Amino acid sequence: KVRTQNGNIGYIKEKRLSNFLLWQCAYSEFWYTEVLWPDFSKKDFNTYRNTYIGFVFQEFNVLKGLSVYENIALSLELQHMNVKHNHDKIQEIIDKVGLTGLENRMMNQISGGQRQRVAIARALIKNPRVIIADEPTGNLDSKNSKMVMDLLKELSKDHLIIVVTHSD
Repeated sequence: KVRTQNGNIGYIKEKRLSNFLLWQCAYSEFWYTEVLWPDFSKKDFNTYRNTYIGFVFQEFNVLKGLSVYENIALSLELQHMNVKHNHDKIQEIIDKVGLTGLENRMMNQISGGQRQRVAIARALIKNPRVIIADEPTGNLDSKNSKMVMDLLKELSKDHLIIVVTHSD
């Protein structure tokens, strides 16, 4: 299921998301793991977050100097994974988010909805257990907003999706 938190004040939503994450921290076992939080060092938290949690931001946070393919591959590089060995996986994710044929386009050559799907693909490529989407449709028109929300709903079949949004 896709769970949403609607509201007019961004601060409240950010606090609720933070409280949710802290609540998980307070109860010794973290999502789907057998690792206890009290045993986590700062490095452990960073490693866990980079491995098991995917983030999708309102402002996309794509790198303008990279192509669609390179933006997605970057997530693998940050995990010290070989991009060439994962070409098929990258292409599969590109297909899944509806960006086939745009792999070599730069960020200024694609629409806002396409940039948001690049951000989703970048989160997905590392196969996270949790995807946190902060205002994933905040900068999109209604057509692209529906497309992105439909994609997140589809992804919720295999991932925990947390969406923080002002939208209904």
